[in-house]
Amino acid sequence: MVFEAGRFPKVLAYVTAYQDEQSLRVCLDSIAKQVLPVTHILVVDNSPLPLLLPMQYNELVVIHCPENIGVGGGVTLALQQAINQGYDFVWLLDQDSQPDVMCLQHLAQVYQEQHCIEAPIAMVAPLVIDGVMDRIIGGAVFDRYRFKEYLPNWDTALWVECDAPIISGILIAIAAVKVAGLPQQELFMDGIDLEYGFRLKQHNFRNIIASRAILHHCLGNPLKVLFLGKPYFIQNYSIPRSYYYHRNHTHLEMLFSESKYKPWTFLWRCYIVAKDLLLTLLYRDQKSSRISACLIGTWHGFLGRIRKLERSS
Repeated sequence: MVFEAGRFPKVLAYVTAYQDEQSLRVCLDSIAKQVLPVTHILVVDNSPLPLLLPMQYNELVVIHCPENIGVGGGVTLALQQAINQGYDFVWLLDQDSQPDVMCLQHLAQVYQEQHCIEAPIAMVAPLVIDGVMDRIIGGAVFDRYRFKEYLPNWDTALWVECDAPIISGILIAIAAVKVAGLPQQELFMDGIDLEYGFRLKQHNFRNIIASRAILHHCLGNPLKVLFLGKPYFIQNYSIPRSYYYHRNHTHLEMLFSESKYKPWTFLWRCYIVAKDLLLTLLYRDQKSSRISACLIGTWHGFLGRIRKLERSS
């Protein structure tokens, strides 16, 4: 779609929340300060007990899901609601997302400038900056047998295409959702952006990262370690998150790789397992549980066994 003269797009801002009231309040404040205003805000609160939020934000709706439907279920709910209620876009955010005041304006502007019938856009994502690890989080591209991070020269690029931007901060066009369908919510909490972004590409949509749209977001739970005297960051996910990470990434890379590359995918996932086990033995706590999550998750990924765990946190 192209915006009609004088008409703001109808945007639903969506936030996934889980047991972090302070971060959620900061995120909601950031949404409220946007130069391009959102139409409504929807929060899916997956916490066991509902978070206490002041109702100072215009048109805020909070849906409490103590059974925890995850990021996948929450995003699916938001997109379905947007379809039913005639929105143009959904702006997907995590509770610790902090968009700059011009973020949504820049996302909408890039969509307006670059979208065309011959090369339609599904997603416009911001430049995501992780202040903890002090780095830019790139989008993902699928290279033969695996996903890898794509980091162009952001000093010269106003926007770049990728297969799948990180989900935090994505502005997604509902017109594209109607064509490609809803995300695979069974992935639950990891890899939803990879699966959905790549599927949208398969439906001939483009996914773009706009470098002037800035969003601050902490990726995962980074742990700073020393290796050979040099500092590095490694991910220190919760045990359920570790299971979903290994399961979903294994499943998706096997799913998207062509037959001739599947042996390479298998070897790649074995390398990831070996690397993760070594890092767990050297640096992480709860070693036996983490090792089990890694091995079982990878095995379930190879089998295509995609469902929610009985208990996830």
